[in-house]
Amino acid sequence: MQSLKQIDLTIDAARKVLRLAALLHDIGHLPFSHGGEVILPKGTKHEDVSIAIIDYLTEFIDGLIFEGAANIAKLLIKKDQVIPELRFLKSILSGPVDADRMDYLLRDSHHCGVSYGSFDHRRLIETLSTVPGNSGGLDLAVDQGGIHSIEALILARYYMFTQVYCHRTRRIYDIYLKEFMAKWKPDLEPLTNVVLYDDIVAINKLRFEASDKKKLAYDIAQRICRRNNHSVIYETSEFADARMVRDSIEIFNKLKGRYSDHDFIHDNEAKGTIHKFFVPGDENEGEELLVLHKQRERLVTEESEIIRRIPKKFHVVRIYTDVKDGEVLHKLREEAGGR
Repeated sequence: MQSLKQIDLTIDAARKVLRLAALLHDIGHLPFSHGGEVILPKGTKHEDVSIAIIDYLTEFIDGLIFEGAANIAKLLIKKDQVIPELRFLKSILSGPVDADRMDYLLRDSHHCGVSYGSFDHRRLIETLSTVPGNSGGLDLAVDQGGIHSIEALILARYYMFTQVYCHRTRRIYDIYLKEFMAKWKPDLEPLTNVVLYDDIVAINKLRFEASDKKKLAYDIAQRICRRNNHSVIYETSEFADARMVRDSIEIFNKLKGRYSDHDFIHDNEAKGTIHKFFVPGDENEGEELLVLHKQRERLVTEESEIIRRIPKKFHVVRIYTDVKDGEVLHKLREEAGGR
């Protein structure tokens, strides 16, 4: 196959490649998205599965689009392999303001029946622009008129994390699903076998395991199928720091020791990235996005007080219990002392 530098990437070809990458970049997701990734080999993520599937389809994709198309789509997934000439396409697919985020925020909020993920995506798209990149190629930028749309996008992401993605009930079913998938262990050799297992297959397997107490995954499967979930008795703020995490672990261990006849779950994985923008004065690195004025260019975090001040990370720690008695639950919550 010819190298990327030998490919004459016209505007039309670039559009095709971008659409192809957008279509295929998450093809490696397991049943129920990230919750199923626990069964992947150690160090493997769904992006690696996507690459394996695209590699398998290389001949078909190149014949359908043009020679080299599948290779470009793969490189758009792997950040460290993207050459400068293609970083502009990469930033549209996966960057600080990308099509992927715009798509899933709007789609998830619609299907969940909430408005948290809504923002003016049309205005944002209309105001996107480009600037010459420091290492060649082009970088994504935004006109001044789009700054409020970007703020709305970041706030929508924050609200969806707090109200949907890391909601206490959704999180406990994520924990159940990971335990179930670990016991199921479907055949993923080779990685392309992931395409054999979708949500419908997983649901049928859940129902099968929940139908018989002798099944290996009966306990966790019946919890999911019968919605017999644990309840929260302790919860930190939405921006838990190291001290809060340590305190939650101490409380968890104390409750386990004092109430050995109850089941407790400590969840320290309800976290996510709200944005990755570079903030001046912040020790952590970030991605730069320029806001274009008629006479000057400024970083988005210099232009927007809202984006500059909103935390980059979301993190809430919770303790759950299987207790159903209301009075006992109240006592445990008081003893835990969470929010």
